[in-house]
Amino acid sequence: MHTSDVDADPERVLVREVGPRDGFQNEREIVPTDEKVRLIEMLGSTGVPRLELTSFVRADVIPQLADAAEVLARVALPPGGVARSVLVPNERGLEAALGHRAAFDEVNGFDPAYFMFVEDVDLCARLAKTGWRVMFAPVAEVTHAVGASVSRRRFRMVVEHARSLDRFFARRYVKPWQRAVRPLIRLGLLGWVVAVLAWSALRGRTHAQG
Repeated sequence: MHTSDVDADPERVLVREVGPRDGFQNEREIVPTDEKVRLIEMLGSTGVPRLELTSFVRADVIPQLADAAEVLARVALPPGGVARSVLVPNERGLEAALGHRAAFDEVNGFDPAYFMFVEDVDLCARLAKTGWRVMFAPVAEVTHAVGASVSRRRFRMVVEHARSLDRFFARRYVKPWQRAVRPLIRLGLLGWVVAVLAWSALRGRTHAQG
């Protein structure tokens, strides 16, 4: 553990554990993939906020990391608790890292039927259905300042959000008992739209802002 990040707050230090990548690549003997996965998951359970798992490098140059794709696919870390990252030193490494795009292409990517909302949920549902392992693995911290399209088209965006949710449930809830509860879901979505628009009219925005 030799890398630390200092953010805007001088009283706060964020630690990024790079041992799985920097440590394994410097071992004389190649550490078995199973052992790498076990050690990384143990590190993830210690509470460290960031883990650099591996690096997509040439296997003939650094054979210790030839299993980068398998390690990345197999490691299971606490959801939402550990940010994971990999080192991509060059264009060839980037192409190797993007090899995981095969999953995205297999299910034909995002469904254009969803307009701005729920497309990520739908994508994950379709990936899981085809056998891919879906997990939340944040690699960046993003502050959302509310898009201009939402603030300028409040009514349309709220309605489209509700429509996307309704479309998602319609495609997933196909069993008889599930169809029976869909009117209740639609009623709930309608109530949500009314509540959000009323709140927006009073506050002048559709999202709570700090």
